[in-house]
Amino acid sequence: MYHGSCLTDETHAPSLHSDRFTKAFRSYARAAGYGDETIRTYFLWIDRFRASGHSGKQGGEKDFLQDYALTRKLSPSSQIQGRAALELLCRFLDRPKPDWGVNLRRQPMRLPRICSQNEISRILDSLDCEYRLIAGLLYGCGLRISEAVSLRLEDFDLEKGILYVRKAKGRRSRNLPLAHRILKDLRATAARAQAEWSDLVHQDDWVGVRADGSKRMSDFWLFPGRRRKNELHPHRHKATFQHAIGEVIRDLGLASGVASHSLRHSFATHHLEAGTDVRTIQELLGHRSIATTMVYTHVSPTHLLSVKSPFDSL
Repeated sequence: MYHGSCLTDETHAPSLHSDRFTKAFRSYARAAGYGDETIRTYFLWIDRFRASGHSGKQGGEKDFLQDYALTRKLSPSSQIQGRAALELLCRFLDRPKPDWGVNLRRQPMRLPRICSQNEISRILDSLDCEYRLIAGLLYGCGLRISEAVSLRLEDFDLEKGILYVRKAKGRRSRNLPLAHRILKDLRATAARAQAEWSDLVHQDDWVGVRADGSKRMSDFWLFPGRRRKNELHPHRHKATFQHAIGEVIRDLGLASGVASHSLRHSFATHHLEAGTDVRTIQELLGHRSIATTMVYTHVSPTHLLSVKSPFDSL
């Protein structure tokens, strides 16, 4: 039974096809610790399920996914994602977990593509201020690009050199040291955002990002985007930066598979090669499980070569 913030404990979850469903399910998923990107992906699966002829049947989740997988020739990874979305939906609706029957195997793990420090320098040198700052946040602080574009003016302390990542993927927050080399671009970008905020705050139709409509500069985005009248002012979309960084990578002729997310992978791998322990890297990256971080030990086995055998201490 649904116990989210929208309904009382005595109230049943809204119907799958009711007007209240979307808001109630989003609140439920957020309370369960799912990030916005994951929730958006799960809604795609739920919309497909609702549009199918299986949503009103008992056990219809299994039949829907089997039919959809055959029609679209889905990979095991995509089917696992669909199962996760539908299992969360069943918990929300107080339905039994589907009996999928067959255990799917994920495809072999693909190791992330890592850039050398020389390649990182070439990428950064080819980008202008805001785009260079985004790349610097990915490589210098290990942020996900979705975390970088959604930073607000209150999310960093230049005097203390601290970056505050608030309720990121999995609703997890963390405090990170700011890389000194990005401070110049960060100050310049923050000054432009503050100037834009000063212009907007005097407009009568401007809606603040706070729920009560109040206007505080600290709430404003570091990378403000365009908005339509009487709507919340959005931040720039991550695709804008992904495209710009991707173009630079192609122009530089770097190896296939290098993308904006490779900067975050490189942050973790270079930390590991410098002797940072895996637990610390896990905290810096905001991984829930140490198993996710351990992939970088496969990417960079060179750190093992510096380990001294206990036999040599005898």
